[in-house]
Amino acid sequence: MSAGFSSLLYTDCLPGQGLRGGAGFQFQAVSEGVGHEEMALVQRSSLYEAPAAWMRERRPAGEYPPSLTHSVDGVFATARGIYLGAEVNGAREGNQFTHAVTTTDPDAYGEVRPAQLWDAPWWIEKPAGSTRCESLPAVPEPGPWGRDAVREWVLGKPDGEEWLTAVFSALDRLGGPDGKRIAFVATDAVDVLGWLAAGTLLLPQHRALRVSFRVFATNPQYSRHDVIALHPDWAGSHADVRRGDEFVVFNLATGEHAEVEPTEAALHWVPRFLRDDPYDVVDAVELAAGSAATRGEPEVAGDRVASCVVTLGEEVRDPAAGAALARWLAVQPLDSVEDYREELVRAALGAARDADSLRLLDGAAHRHGVAPALAAEIRQALFAAEVAAVLAGAAEPVPPPHQAVRPTPGMTADLARAADQVRPEAMNSLLVLAAEFGVRPDAAAFRDGAHRFVRWWADHPAAAVDVRRWPNSEQMLHLVRDELGTRPVRADVGAAWWSLLWQTIDDPSAPLDAALASAAVARGSAQTRSAVISQVLQRAADDFTAWRALFGVAAPTTDEVLRFLESRPRTSEEVATAAFAALGALGRPELDVLAVLADRHHLPSQSSWRRLVQDDALLRRWLDDPVTRTANDLAKVQETPLTARAGQVLHVLLEKARPQDAAVAVRGAGRAMIVLLSRELPNRWTPWNALAPRAVALTYLTAMSSHCPERQLEELEDKLARFAASTTAERLAEVSAVAGLMSASEAKEWTAFASAARKQQAEARKRTPKPVSRKKTPASRGGLWPFGRKGEE
Repeated sequence: MSAGFSSLLYTDCLPGQGLRGGAGFQFQAVSEGVGHEEMALVQRSSLYEAPAAWMRERRPAGEYPPSLTHSVDGVFATARGIYLGAEVNGAREGNQFTHAVTTTDPDAYGEVRPAQLWDAPWWIEKPAGSTRCESLPAVPEPGPWGRDAVREWVLGKPDGEEWLTAVFSALDRLGGPDGKRIAFVATDAVDVLGWLAAGTLLLPQHRALRVSFRVFATNPQYSRHDVIALHPDWAGSHADVRRGDEFVVFNLATGEHAEVEPTEAALHWVPRFLRDDPYDVVDAVELAAGSAATRGEPEVAGDRVASCVVTLGEEVRDPAAGAALARWLAVQPLDSVEDYREELVRAALGAARDADSLRLLDGAAHRHGVAPALAAEIRQALFAAEVAAVLAGAAEPVPPPHQAVRPTPGMTADLARAADQVRPEAMNSLLVLAAEFGVRPDAAAFRDGAHRFVRWWADHPAAAVDVRRWPNSEQMLHLVRDELGTRPVRADVGAAWWSLLWQTIDDPSAPLDAALASAAVARGSAQTRSAVISQVLQRAADDFTAWRALFGVAAPTTDEVLRFLESRPRTSEEVATAAFAALGALGRPELDVLAVLADRHHLPSQSSWRRLVQDDALLRRWLDDPVTRTANDLAKVQETPLTARAGQVLHVLLEKARPQDAAVAVRGAGRAMIVLLSRELPNRWTPWNALAPRAVALTYLTAMSSHCPERQLEELEDKLARFAASTTAERLAEVSAVAGLMSASEAKEWTAFASAARKQQAEARKRTPKPVSRKKTPASRGGLWPFGRKGEE
């Protein structure tokens, strides 16, 4: 049974009145269990929309029409809103109150269409006494739009059948290749909801629930609902029924609607809805849709004819229709002809006992909703036939299509007797069959058969069994684990059993658990590997036991080494040695591992390693706190940690550090960092964004550094000159204007350099183009580099 609906109340709140605690518009109260997904959907698509023009006119709140919305986005949300006038925290217009109900279960609506909830008695119109409000039970009470009331209302409208045919045809096409959104123009929501209720009653419920609507909307382009209602005051050109671009327009204020070609379904259902019992017609609609869904095909005329035969008593004159109806009855739901279906099902049960016929009959009984006793009788007979087929050698049972009937005690007893005598090779089929019928056997009831099976299974680990489909899989897995635990652990036991038993690992020091863990790490997916590591780290008594169990077959990644070390307060010498040996080429993760090992006094004795860790510590110190004090040490840092943490270095220089601190770091950088920056900074010029001006300016400072090697200097000069010559004056100004980055003299030098580059390009354009050498010479460089580099005279 469905859990029903969550409730959410949204309005302008006084301090302490709403969920956020402060004042202002927010969710004032929600029912238990409401999450972010529901609140986000309601807030973006269901809140009351007040027309800005009316608010400027300060119209009385009573003139604003109430709203009803329905939205679908992983969650179904139906909401009613009213306008309240001034905000509670001031005198401004715009306060509103919205009550929304949400669910992820379409069955919560029962057979009620969302439009029928208009003016339902349970809608709330004032804040709750606290931030918690009551949920709404499933199958909510509708408003005045019951099926009979809708039918009578349509019959009372001028040209009601023609209008309903047009409305339903437009709804029927939604989501299809020729479907368009629908716009109603009206002053009263009642009329709009009347047509929506009538039209969606003729859609099967699963489609009706996915027709989103907003009554009323103030901005047709902003609202993405399938159906919107617009007041004539703000409908504008959308009130024109001859506009056929985006909306099918039904102007209730003028009594006109767009030309709509009737669909086959509309021509079939609308006359019957207005002529026959509307309850039977809606049942017939659902039955026809179920018939099409069973075949996985669009609804056709045959579905509608068959459903009308059963629900409306329509006579079928075509002789072939009788046979078609029998086949249809075997696979389709039929909820309204109790006497006929009971008689048909019981007659079939008395005539057929083979498994194929019983499967069809069982499906028919379920879909017909026959009496529980009769359904159980059919299910018992079908289960016995299926069990007999397994015992006779059927490799795979054919499952029933549903689990509506509870398994009987007789079915459980049949299963236990069969399991005690079935061949081990067929136990999988028997247990899968039990699961498909909802039978949950206890292995204690077939102890001999269970032990015989697990001994066979332990001898044949590659046997084709599907444990996930067994109803007692956990119990059977523990039995086979116990059996394996009594045997010597072979070299291949982990590879054979890890995928089934890794979640049972409890003692990593035990040979079986260690073998399972090692194999799971070596063979499992990244998600499984991570879960096994967590499991072993929680259960291992010491770090060496955990390491040996996890990485006895496959070497760990550097990230796993770091995770392993950080999970333990101390590291043994054995694990430290293994961790060090597992490191590959030195990158950022490897440096992080070395830092942990250094903190725990487990580094190798070579001075080169200690120098590397010391340099990395200096670099990390600056990365954490990029100020002058820490930048002074950057000249000491060698190439390896800089290269490994290049991304962090660039992030700090371009985003984290203040411009003046970034400039200090570049000016004080040693040769290794200058080479790194000369390679990486030009890559950050494009695309041009908020960080690009700083990247260009820092590149210029890099070139100005006395530590910049000649080759890098020539490359940077060339790149900077090309940039200055080709970019806009505005971008050059952005580079000069990076506050705190260039000194006055540096900014002046940059401006002169850029001007010289642009002038040189302009002069080159005036001359006749001819092949030139791009090789740099000291003379040509001197022509663009008027002030020299820092540290040079």
